[in-house]
Amino acid sequence: MQALLDVYKIRQDFPILNRILANGKNIIYFDNAATTQKPKKVIDSICKYYSEYNSNIHRAVYQIAEEATFEYEKTRENICKFINARSTEEIIFTRNTTESINLIAYSWGKRNIKKGNKVILTEYEHHSNIVPWQMLCNDNGAKIISLPQNRASARCHVYPLFNNASILSSTDLTSLRASSISLELSAPR
Repeated sequence: MQALLDVYKIRQDFPILNRILANGKNIIYFDNAATTQKPKKVIDSICKYYSEYNSNIHRAVYQIAEEATFEYEKTRENICKFINARSTEEIIFTRNTTESINLIAYSWGKRNIKKGNKVILTEYEHHSNIVPWQMLCNDNGAKIISLPQNRASARCHVYPLFNNASILSSTDLTSLRASSISLELSAPR
C-alpha cells in the first residue's frame, strides 16, 4: 500500500531543506508560524513576478499591473478550488498567522462574540493567540476558558471537551494550536 504523503518527495520540493548545516545534518524546520519555507515552484513564481510584472494589483491599467492582478486573482481561484471554498471572496491573504488571528478577532470577533460568550484556548498557546482574544473578551464581556495541559504527557486533551455537548453548545469560538516547537507539545491525534 502506497503512503498518502511521501514526505521525502515533498522535502525535495523545498530547496532549503536540502541544505546541510554545520552539524552535518539536513535542516528540519518547524517555525512555520513566523516564516514558512517555500517550495521551488513558489520561489520560481515569486522570481517571475519580480522579473516580469512587479507592480500594484487592482490599482492600475497598464499591462504589467493587469498581468499582476490576473496572476493574483488566479491564485485566489486556485486556492478557492483547493480548499473547496464557496467563493473567491472567502479567500483573504495575510502575511502571517498573527495577522490572521488579529484580523479574525477584530473583524468577525467584534461583531459576533458578545457578553457571556465563551472562547476556548489552551494553556500552551502563543501570546499571539491569547492577547487578541483577551482584548476582545475584555471589550465584549465574553469569557476565556483555558484548557489545562496534562504535565505528564505534555498534551492538552481536547477530545473530552468536544465530546461534552453542554460545553460545545455554549462555546462560541475555539482557537487551538496543533503543536508547539518551543514547548515540544503536540495536540492528540
